[in-house]
Amino acid sequence: MGWSLDTASEADRAFIQTRLLTFAKAIVTLSSLGLAVQIVSSVYARVEGFQLVLGASTVNLLMGVALLFFMRGRGRSVLVLRTTEVAFMLTTTVLTASMVRLIMVVLVNADGNGGPPADGQRFALAYSEMLGLSFAFGVRAALVPSEPRYAALLTASAAPALIVGLAFLWPALPGEEVVRALETEAERPAITGMVIIWWSLFTIMCTIIASVVHGLHKQVRAARQLGQYVLEAKLGEGGMGAVYRARHAMMKRPTAVKLLPPKRTSDKQVARFEREVQQTARLSHPNTIRIYDYGRTPDGVFYYAMELLDGATLDRIIELGGPMPASRVVHVAHAIAAALVEAHGEGLIHRDIKPSNIVLCRQGGVSDVPKLLDFGLVKDVEASSAGNAGLTGENQLTGTPLYMAPEAIRSVDLVDARSDLYALGAVAYYLLTGEHVFVRGTVVEVFAAHLHEDPEPPSQRLGQPIHEELEKLILACLAKDPEARPASASDLLARLEALDTERWTAAEAKRWWRDWGTELTVEPSEISVDRGPLTIIADP
Repeated sequence: MGWSLDTASEADRAFIQTRLLTFAKAIVTLSSLGLAVQIVSSVYARVEGFQLVLGASTVNLLMGVALLFFMRGRGRSVLVLRTTEVAFMLTTTVLTASMVRLIMVVLVNADGNGGPPADGQRFALAYSEMLGLSFAFGVRAALVPSEPRYAALLTASAAPALIVGLAFLWPALPGEEVVRALETEAERPAITGMVIIWWSLFTIMCTIIASVVHGLHKQVRAARQLGQYVLEAKLGEGGMGAVYRARHAMMKRPTAVKLLPPKRTSDKQVARFEREVQQTARLSHPNTIRIYDYGRTPDGVFYYAMELLDGATLDRIIELGGPMPASRVVHVAHAIAAALVEAHGEGLIHRDIKPSNIVLCRQGGVSDVPKLLDFGLVKDVEASSAGNAGLTGENQLTGTPLYMAPEAIRSVDLVDARSDLYALGAVAYYLLTGEHVFVRGTVVEVFAAHLHEDPEPPSQRLGQPIHEELEKLILACLAKDPEARPASASDLLARLEALDTERWTAAEAKRWWRDWGTELTVEPSEISVDRGPLTIIADP
């Protein structure tokens, strides 16, 4: 039946529902056009009794609208989707056949003497309705991929409904006696034979369409298989590649897969991409993004698989809810500092810590779990000393201007672990005030401010007092001289733990996500793969 009702994956289920939604839109459009034509025809021809035909057409349209709204709902199972599809198609068949029968009766009544109208007049409208029904089944076969045998059974099952609707419905209507008498004498066998022949040929056509579409869909699915991972939906795309929501073929684990097509990148970019994976994979801290796997496809596409997060970046959270309370700022800074302790211990300097590279997510039943992303600009101290600096672009200005330490602006050779602490201090400042440390008109002016201006204390920026020791620690991280900053990530972590601020509790985090979580759905258009693993954010 296209996909097994009990083993279909979430991606298969979502795909079926999406295609049925598209089909419903097509049916509503088709039914609306048909009803409009019938209204115009009834006004122009002034045929008495045509209101019944219009009523049946209206019911058909309303059924399409109901199907449309039903398919917009979430979490419909494959069994419910397929059952709804079958019920809708058969009901539409009966309604369409009924309209054909009504047209015959109405045209009989339109004759002044109650006699039968000309065959051409009677059957022209009848066949137009049959053509519309055929079109509906053809559209379904093309839009909703299914195994050929399912399409054949579904289409063939409409033949009995057609025969019943054409030959036996509406027996009490005035004029039905004339139609039934004609059919009894000669036409009922002809109508039955015509339906069987026509619908048999049409069933074959729909089966062929379904076979072609189903085969193409299988080819696409096969093409979207990367090693043990099956790609499900694109989350974003940029100059450095694309990111897809995926799942492990065996474990069914939700995953994000980042691709780097060889045609769009140089060997140096591929090397940097692979190095990013290897470096991040060395880290295992729970507040650092986890890399599951990486590899290359036979056609040269490099990819890596990483965890799919249910959450949002810090800049999105601030944009939505405004500045954070001091307790939450400390919670986030503590987690990222802990992640940096491991990274710096491995000889890795991040160099691009900023709000869009930190995600707060819900994980393992815990809300507000900070995750440090994007090690694409990471500096490997050991690799640099070993002569591999060319892969990291050590001779280039790297980072985000709003969060770059003064020494990173002067020379990339001066960057060390304390440069990450400066950036983390700038992030904490942003979380506490809702504004960047230095807001200037140009990048050059921002650089100049980092180099020469003292940051305005957060309390002055807010116009209200804040926790004094927290403010002093943030300003210490933002010191121009690296020697005046905390000596290491471990030192910063200890000083954060020593603060006597109120703790950000699990209950507060859960309450915040209950109130704001539905607003944090990440749309594909908001995702930039050029910002590294930011693209792994999933819809809540």
